[in-house]
Amino acid sequence: MTTWIGASCQVYRVILYAYPSRLRAEFGEDMLSLFEQQLVDARRSGGSLEVCRIWGRTLWETAHLIAMPFPAAAECRIAAISLLGSSALFAFFFWAAGLARHCVK
Repeated sequence: MTTWIGASCQVYRVILYAYPSRLRAEFGEDMLSLFEQQLVDARRSGGSLEVCRIWGRTLWETAHLIAMPFPAAAECRIAAISLLGSSALFAFFFWAAGLARHCVK
């Protein structure tokens, strides 16, 4: 596993804490495994742009989940929103670094 996939999976593992605990306990490892495979496939087939699309869908889904009313402490929601913002910045910089590499030869 490459470093960026490992880092992405670690970030996604934290994002999973925004999900209800029952769902996370039952499907969390499968969701993480699927996310990792999607990243590998995206990198292989579409490069950085496709990886950004995977992250975009993931962040969109998580944002919708956070907006749903379920019993969670306000601190958890604030932390999840902060994580989403950080993840979006990570994805943007990852994308920008890929673009810069292709522009400078």
